Amino acid sequence: MKTCSNCAYLLGDEDRFCGNCGTSVKFENTKRNLKSTQLIIAFFVSMLVLHLISNFAYQESIALSTEIILELIFIGITLGFSLSDWSAIKPLYSFKNLEWKGLVTSLVLPLISVVVVYFLISEVNLYLFEEDPSIMEDYDYYDRPFLWAFIFISLVAPIFEELAFRGFLYNQMRDIASAQTTILATGFMFALIHLSLFSFIWIFPFGIALGYLRYKYKTLWWGMLVHFLHNTAVLAMDYHEYYGQWPLLETYFS
Repeated sequence: MKTCSNCAYLLGDEDRFCGNCGTSVKFENTKRNLKSTQLIIAFFVSMLVLHLISNFAYQESIALSTEIILELIFIGITLGFSLSDWSAIKPLYSFKNLEWKGLVTSLVLPLISVVVVYFLISEVNLYLFEEDPSIMEDYDYYDRPFLWAFIFISLVAPIFEELAFRGFLYNQMRDIASAQTTILATGFMFALIHLSLFSFIWIFPFGIALGYLRYKYKTLWWGMLVHFLHNTAVLAMDYHEYYGQWPLLETYFS
């Protein structure tokens, strides 16, 4: 239901001017598009600066307290922007849009992404750069490394990255672009802030897939599930390769 922002008068879908105060509907659309564009820029710059700082900090071993602070800043930025558009984001958490087809897709997609990322991409990375980076290497010096890796990678990332990119950013982009452009643009920006040219190869299509789930099923739940399963599977396999054993969650959460 469309209303005039100048006088809150109810507008019809075909109205070009407000019948109460005469304000141009075209002007209203332009003003809304400008606001969305400004929010998109502010959001992306904020995320980019935070990830640049984080990337610099991770060049050396950092204290757990520092990583917690960086994660809290990320959560704060995400919530701050999302609350400004909460009325449009809130329906994405409704359980009414959950369909079994979405569940099937959300269970199959991580199987494909894990195989591509952990096996194919890792082998190419090893071949081209003679590097085999490990996730657990960054957490090895923490007490209970898998616990903290699980919290940051398997919980915080899926919950708040989906809210940030497939929630807030998607909604703002959709105000000024088509669904196809929005899916591509949000996937591109999602990959770009990870600041890894090589990882961009798989993060970009992964972001597109998550954006399509958001578009297709109009919910963030399936995207969070895919993101969680993917990250957790990669994390568990990386742990196994790094330590020579599978992580036992009950050991860390007991």
